[in-house]
Amino acid sequence: MFDRVTIVNVDGRAGELHETQLALHYSAMQMPGARCLLLSPTKPKQLLSPIEHIAIAPMGHLEYSLFVTYALHEFIETDYALIVQNDGWVLNGASFSKDFLEFDYIGAPCHIADVITNSAHSYIKRFLWVAQEARHELGVKINYTMNGGFSLRSKKFLKTPSLLGLDYRLRPPQAQRSRQGEYQMKWPNGEAAEDVYHCIINRAAMDDAGIRFAPLCAAVKFAFEHLNPILHGQMDVSKVFGHHAVFRRLASLDPLTIQCIWPEHEVRSVMMEPEVIAIFEKLGYKVKFTA
Repeated sequence: MFDRVTIVNVDGRAGELHETQLALHYSAMQMPGARCLLLSPTKPKQLLSPIEHIAIAPMGHLEYSLFVTYALHEFIETDYALIVQNDGWVLNGASFSKDFLEFDYIGAPCHIADVITNSAHSYIKRFLWVAQEARHELGVKINYTMNGGFSLRSKKFLKTPSLLGLDYRLRPPQAQRSRQGEYQMKWPNGEAAEDVYHCIINRAAMDDAGIRFAPLCAAVKFAFEHLNPILHGQMDVSKVFGHHAVFRRLASLDPLTIQCIWPEHEVRSVMMEPEVIAIFEKLGYKVKFTA
């Protein structure tokens, strides 16, 4: 089954990419037979097995989104690609289900969704859309984002934007301060991110092309980003296949260690993150925090 999958990372930074390599290597350990591929500007001097390397030009976040949307399919020879990153990797290879292969795109449910009625589109954040989804209101459609940083995509999905000539349309960005206090360009509602683009902005075109997006009942078993009581309250989340979050990094395999790049008080202030920490500790990880 795993021989149908390429575990892949696209990273526009040069260097050893130690955390990224760990995520690829550890994911491959749990998916025997899968191809493992790193696309980055320079080949690491110590490339972990079984990772293959292909050189690409340096790129930033927006170029990454464009590359994944329009070019990644050229490097994938298998039926599916599992995108992993230094902040998203396989937790439980035994939890992979062949049912995941029924969909063209599946990832962890994210906090942002487009709530569609007959008269309007409304971006809803912080998982507030989940309550509306649970009510199954007539005349309301909810296109929720599934995280792209740890996601399974069919070759059909990867090729569709190029085959259809779909535009990457963005509204003007704004200059906003980063967490470090530096100004950077930000798009409203994360619209420049390729997962928001696919799951919300261009969702109608992808639906019309026959792309099958996973329903919530499958997505929550595939991966988690942040937990929500309605989505995950009745689940044993420790058995979910994988995860992703911008502040969790795989720092070591021996011992298994997660390095949170935010201070502990900030991490624990995220919705249900104390429960997430307990899950990782149950799985045998040590969890460290930035001072």
